Amino acid sequence: MGKSRKIGKPDVPASPTLSFSFKLLDADHEVFNITQCYPQFWTALCLKLREYSSWTEESFRDINHDTTSHRHPIHFGPETTESGFRDLDIDQLGYLEPWQFGVGDSYSSWRVHGAILDGVFYVIWLDTEHKLYARH
Repeated sequence: MGKSRKIGKPDVPASPTLSFSFKLLDADHEVFNITQCYPQFWTALCLKLREYSSWTEESFRDINHDTTSHRHPIHFGPETTESGFRDLDIDQLGYLEPWQFGVGDSYSSWRVHGAILDGVFYVIWLDTEHKLYARH
C-alpha cells in the first residue's frame, strides 16, 4: 500500500471564494449534452474548478482583458447559436448575466457556460466543441 499523505488545513481567505454548483446543469441539452464530454475534459474541468474555487466572485468577474482564460460574459445574439438559457426559470436565474470560462489550455475550445449568483457559479452547459459561438 502507498504512503498516505497528511492533508493540512485549508487556507481560509478573508473574502468568500467562488463556489460551483451543477444543480442547474442541462445535461440532456441537444447541443451541450454531457455524453459528448471526453475524459480529458472532465480532468481539465476539475483542475479549473479547483483553481477558480480559490478566487472571489469579484476577481472572477474582473476579466481585465484576459484573453487566455476565455472568461467573460456571454452576449446571446446573432453571434451565438442559442438565444439564452431557455430552460432556466426566469424567476430563478434567468435574469442574471450569463458567463463562460475556458477549460484546458489557452488553445482549447472547451467552455463552461452558466450564471453567477451570490458567489456561486451555476454550471448550465458544458460545451466541449465551442458550439455556442459556432457562428463566430
